[in-house]
Amino acid sequence: MSTTTSRDDLLQDIADKLEIRELVARYCRAVDDTDAEAFAASFTADGVFETALGVVTGRDALLAHGRKMAFGNVHVTTDAIIEIDGDRATHTCTLLLGRRREDKAANEIVATGRYFDELVRTADGWRFSSRRAVTDLGLEGMQAKRERLG
Repeated sequence: MSTTTSRDDLLQDIADKLEIRELVARYCRAVDDTDAEAFAASFTADGVFETALGVVTGRDALLAHGRKMAFGNVHVTTDAIIEIDGDRATHTCTLLLGRRREDKAANEIVATGRYFDELVRTADGWRFSSRRAVTDLGLEGMQAKRERLG
């Protein structure tokens, strides 16, 4: 921030960054808790979600994708970098993706990577217009680790 930035602008920037970080946390909890509605609600109506498994676009497809989520994921995000430009923002963070069993007999980290996000300020607050997950392991490596955990 430049020295000519007003106190109100600085406070708005801080508030926006906190809201975006909370959106990321709510997204992680939605996936980890298999809450399809909350997962889809973290995106704009025409939002795009991209992983090694493919691309999901739009509210109905996001909701359907969310309904396929199974118990076991544990998302941990860290090292957030947020850049805001008016009603648009970008966010990148490091991802640690864990896997847990319902019987609590085992858990492990199955992947690391990054999220690359584009966000839009909406009437309901900040939402992902695009969220891309890039993992350091290939899809086969992640699936093999998940299968081993059971």
